Amino acid sequence: MEIPVIMGVVTEPPPPPYLDIFVQVIEAETGEVVTTTSVNPAASLVFSIPIVPIGTYIVIAGTDLDGDGTLCEDGDYCGAWPLLGEPAIVEVIQGLESDNVVFQVTVPTQLGG
Repeated sequence: MEIPVIMGVVTEPPPPPYLDIFVQVIEAETGEVVTTTSVNPAASLVFSIPIVPIGTYIVIAGTDLDGDGTLCEDGDYCGAWPLLGEPAIVEVIQGLESDNVVFQVTVPTQLGG
């Protein structure tokens, strides 16, 4: 027996062009922000991270609507590589360059009102 399946992909609209998106590389063991860069949706959502020391990191991106330096608070757009709920450890190895680190930045759904 065959069951037809119709599948669609729901895409979130990008953040508005007036909001800067900050991308942070965070040291996995200490939680210390090692570097921050930003992009603006009006120009591009492509980012480049400067060289960081050998180590293990997580990469997050988001807005900082209240300007306190903390990303991903209530109302902020937020994302992490590869998934917001399951950020992966990125191991930086000497002489190795990585590209195509792509992930989605969305406004998280508030649960429980």
